[in-house]
Amino acid sequence: MNQNASSCTKSLGVLFWMVLAASVLLFFWGIWSVPLQSHNEARRLVVVQEMLASHQWLTPMKNGVFYFEKPPLFYWAGIFFSLLSGSTAEWVLRLPSALAAIFATGFLYQRISLYIGRQPALFSALVLISSHFYVGNARRAEINVFFGTLCFTALLLYYDYLQRQKKTYLYLAFFMLGLAALAKGPVSLVFFLPPLLIYGLLRRDWRVFKGLANPLAWLLFAVVGVSWFAYALYGVPGNPLHAVIQKDIVGKVYDNATRDPFYSYFVFLLGSFVPWVLIFFYKPKLWMQRLRSPEGQFLACAIGVPLIIMSCFANKHGKYMLPIFPFLAAFLGWALSDAYNNFGQRWGKCFYTWFIRLAGGILVILFVVLVVAPQYTMKYRFIVLKPFVEKIRSLQGENPVFSYRLEQIQLIYYYGEPIPVLNKEQLKEKINEGKPFLLVANDEDRTTLEGEDLCLLEEFAPFLKKDRIGLLYGAFSYCQTSKRDEPLDQRSPTLQNKYER
Repeated sequence: MNQNASSCTKSLGVLFWMVLAASVLLFFWGIWSVPLQSHNEARRLVVVQEMLASHQWLTPMKNGVFYFEKPPLFYWAGIFFSLLSGSTAEWVLRLPSALAAIFATGFLYQRISLYIGRQPALFSALVLISSHFYVGNARRAEINVFFGTLCFTALLLYYDYLQRQKKTYLYLAFFMLGLAALAKGPVSLVFFLPPLLIYGLLRRDWRVFKGLANPLAWLLFAVVGVSWFAYALYGVPGNPLHAVIQKDIVGKVYDNATRDPFYSYFVFLLGSFVPWVLIFFYKPKLWMQRLRSPEGQFLACAIGVPLIIMSCFANKHGKYMLPIFPFLAAFLGWALSDAYNNFGQRWGKCFYTWFIRLAGGILVILFVVLVVAPQYTMKYRFIVLKPFVEKIRSLQGENPVFSYRLEQIQLIYYYGEPIPVLNKEQLKEKINEGKPFLLVANDEDRTTLEGEDLCLLEEFAPFLKKDRIGLLYGAFSYCQTSKRDEPLDQRSPTLQNKYER
């Protein structure tokens, strides 16, 4: 038995250092080596760029227009690191997400150690950093990881208040909740208020309701989390926030035309925690017993209540579930710890060695897939962006640049300035003005643009997608330069008349 206990202790020691090293490597390593991979990430970075350029800290702008789809806290965090480093490089603006993820991992480990035990805490951290979805989002400028950490921290601080009966924790919880609202809006309440109400009813603990009825706590929440919304609703001309409320809140909750199946989140969460979810099939009575404890019921409420509420909404995106990821990791880690002890008692040192190899293998695979591979496998998403911008800069001179029909947000980030979008009528007006300009377009618009007085200057492929081509058109003087060596009979009649004039 002593030898078995010694092997277990050594195994847990190795696992601790493995988890610590993997956390740093998975969340931070190589975030500087991969350019923008998604439209979403580009939107966040462009807003930070434009807020820095305009010094308009309260009114987010994207491509030269108001962008109130998200409150400004995440952008402020990016601005802080940008001013600190003197750069708006991708890795600088990804730091808020990566730091939020590693804080969530550390806070999870510390609090589970305090309330349940060090071994379940270690397995909880392992489960969290083994989630490919969580790690993948933490490595991008992803607002939902940042927001999820704030919601998770607020709820755990409230549990601290219930256990320690110190109002400091109560006010800290509401302060963090206010920050969560300032990061993503009133949806933060879904991950805080309903779980606590259900937990209070299950435990018949009136201290839960006493804390939630504290007026000073709610005042703190309002000052931190609501004041910017009041400014956006009543202090900005045109009230752009009202349209966002209709589109992003009302539309996503009630839009039956795009309603996803109720069970979507359940399937998604199972897939996000492979292979650890298989532990639920091992002695389910054991982990069901854990649900009877205060800690188990709190975790169940923190996971289940927001999951059910969010499943009732029309639009379901996996990233919306990121606030419950640490809690689900805690519950899985607790069950995994129990199974680890049971198997260890049966097979001893052989099992401990096997488990370390399994955990290490999973973390290595994640590192290869999420850290090493994207710069090669996702190359098609960014390979032409910088050459495209360099070409625009080399040709532009004093002339303006526009985009046809679609906002090319990744291109805008590397260009560093807004690229206004033109629809078909606006493009005709620009052509009728008779002044030279450049136009960015996709190959699906090639047929439409061939009928206009434009000439194709260059193609870039693959452009954001494997089968997409980016097109750079020019008007007037650009066409004269590109066409002057061609026989007249190969020029379009309209352009030929222009040259002759």
